[in-house]
Amino acid sequence: MLFWKKVYRGFSLEEFNRVKSILKTNRIPYKIKLYSVKDRLSNDVMLGASPAAATPAGMQYQNQEFAVYVKKKNLEEAVFLCNRR
Repeated sequence: MLFWKKVYRGFSLEEFNRVKSILKTNRIPYKIKLYSVKDRLSNDVMLGASPAAATPAGMQYQNQEFAVYVKKKNLEEAVFLCNRR
């Protein structure tokens, strides 16, 4: 995404929603992107990784990784607001 910078990327739906809410409240335009862990793990296996290493017994993970991007000119403000607690 040209001219857009990542302000958050992670697996926490709670944190993802918190970041979006902060940006919306402060009228900072944002875009979201979802990454599928399942697709990435299957690609790793196709490229030679062990399927057992990709999905160890008892491993509990979410199937989505979330990312939030803001325009480059809003990055500093967005990071500041999202890091305040």
